[in-house]
Amino acid sequence: MSPRFSIIVPIYRVEAFLSDTIQSVTGQTHGDWELLLVDDGSPDGCPALCDRAAEKDARIHVIHQKNAGVSAARNTGLRQATGDYILFLDGDDQLAPHALESLKKTLESESVDVVLFQYATFSSNNPTPYPVRYSLASAPFHQGTEAFLTYLFRTYPDYGWGVFRQCCRREFLLTHQLFFREDLAMNEDGYWFFSLFQEAARFCWLDAVLYHYRIGNANSAVGRAPTLKSYFGDWTTYSHWYNWFQSHYHGEGRSILAGRMARGYVNSASTIYALPREDREAAMSLFCQHLDILPHSPRKSHRILYGVYRLWGVRAYLWTCHRALRIKQRLKRRG
Repeated sequence: MSPRFSIIVPIYRVEAFLSDTIQSVTGQTHGDWELLLVDDGSPDGCPALCDRAAEKDARIHVIHQKNAGVSAARNTGLRQATGDYILFLDGDDQLAPHALESLKKTLESESVDVVLFQYATFSSNNPTPYPVRYSLASAPFHQGTEAFLTYLFRTYPDYGWGVFRQCCRREFLLTHQLFFREDLAMNEDGYWFFSLFQEAARFCWLDAVLYHYRIGNANSAVGRAPTLKSYFGDWTTYSHWYNWFQSHYHGEGRSILAGRMARGYVNSASTIYALPREDREAAMSLFCQHLDILPHSPRKSHRILYGVYRLWGVRAYLWTCHRALRIKQRLKRRG
């Protein structure tokens, strides 16, 4: 008999945190689960740690593969999973102790493809989880994807689309081939999030903190210096979904969703002048393919930057974006 939940953990250079991550699953108040530890060729002690964990608990399964990236690792786990519902857990994060029990109760009363839920942040210096609160009780869950996404990003323009923020029915994911793009080294979860909601017909909100997200891990993708590959991931996600929302949504939905993608497109451009010189021209070439996106960001500062583009061209625009980001980071560090 298949388990109720499959928890998929992509693993790469998280040796310092992995034991706690595994413990957060084995310590769940609901025990009908399988844990898939996908070792993505991690060069540290993670592979041995995974094997030891599997020896202690038959519900833990380990898959060792050559390093291919977090998307490939998640896809491997999804193909191997047998549970009714899928959760993605990063190797430095943790599930709340009651997470599976809460999901089980919700799924007993809701027949849905996707359950969204709350999360909290924590760090090594501040280990007590701090809830990141969103109130979606009034969201139009039964009026279709366009109405829901419009409400979501109108109410919370900075809503993050991390893959960890939802529990999905496995057969739904497989039927619609909702795998992760393995050519994206950044923002692969954003691309997947919007793909997910273009297919999901039934989804609901669980107002409970089920996931603890670690901040301040220097080895995580968000903590690394920008590269051409990371820019390509952002560029692909924002340009693709900008064009999709422009052509498929109407009225307020088009304005809000396409505007959110335009905002991301401009923000990601601020990293181009931080790239090595040999990669900068290639990134600029990508950026110039969608200059029509620039005036559609709703952010006031981006409208000012657009004036720089109109007056002095692309290079001046990108340099100004980069300098503005550096100043913002400097002010943030000063606190």
